Amino acid sequence: MISNLVTNHGNLFYFKEEKKLIVEIDEDFQRYYLNQIPKYLLPRKTKFKPHISVIRNETNIDLSNLNFKQVKYSYIPIINYDDVYFWISVFSLDLACIRMKVGLTPTKIGVTFSPNKNSSFRITIANKKY
Repeated sequence: MISNLVTNHGNLFYFKEEKKLIVEIDEDFQRYYLNQIPKYLLPRKTKFKPHISVIRNETNIDLSNLNFKQVKYSYIPIINYDDVYFWISVFSLDLACIRMKVGLTPTKIGVTFSPNKNSSFRITIANKKY
């Protein structure tokens, strides 16, 4: 078991046109971790508000019934990074179950996984793109 795992709750939000389901994360969370990244690494705030991607253009099923549903997730409060992204690793049975209930795999590379593929989900804190 990971001793520094932090458990939190968040609300789901569904964007019908984009076929996207996310967990919205408080911007103070992102701001706190963004301020921890050394400036010489050139972190830039992300284009989008902080969130956990659950489903992104993978199904035509209307998921509006999941709007505002509270879900549980856990994260390791350590900033990971590669050449492009800075992120927090996230784990969630609630999110994996939602994906499976609509016929998807519990996670998906390029949608839910962290860039280093060490965690099922992620919260992107910053990047070097924008």
